[in-house]
Amino acid sequence: MVINWTPVLMLGIWVSNAEVGIFSIANRTAMLVNFTLTAVNSIAAPKFAALHQQGNVKALAHIAQNSAKLMTLAASPMLLLFLFAPEWILALFGAQFIEGGLALSILAMGQFINVVTGSVSAVLVMSGYERLQRNILILCAFLCIVLNTVLIPNFGIIGAALATAITLAAKNLVAAMVVWQRMGIRTLPKIM
Repeated sequence: MVINWTPVLMLGIWVSNAEVGIFSIANRTAMLVNFTLTAVNSIAAPKFAALHQQGNVKALAHIAQNSAKLMTLAASPMLLLFLFAPEWILALFGAQFIEGGLALSILAMGQFINVVTGSVSAVLVMSGYERLQRNILILCAFLCIVLNTVLIPNFGIIGAALATAITLAAKNLVAAMVVWQRMGIRTLPKIM
């Protein structure tokens, strides 16, 4: 909740109502990149719990890795659209939203990192590491508040977009690292 609402509330302090609206539309639109993750988590989370209960880490890793690959492939076209035609997408909401194009691209990148890391939050929670996941969320909520406090006064909605994208990326990259260190499961795609 803190990560989702902090940018909007802090934008309300430092920018116009119109800019808050533009950011809100860009943020909600960028969440479409994350749609596949939400869908997969609803199916995969119970499987993660069952496989962890059985002690079948190999099968759990296989499902986590393959679902991350599938979600990355599914989310890529949406990301490309948001990177190369953000103004066109936002124009669907009205001409006044076009100026949020760069914010949409930045937010979409943060959401895409969320997708690429896979269902790491679900893996942690369903495998008995819910306290670690809680701690990651608390740390990232604090990071979100600090980044928004620093970036919004100087950069407006672009600052809010950067703060949000950095927070999302940090949350999921840290969770992916914890999944790898604690469980030996690598969900991030291999570069080579």
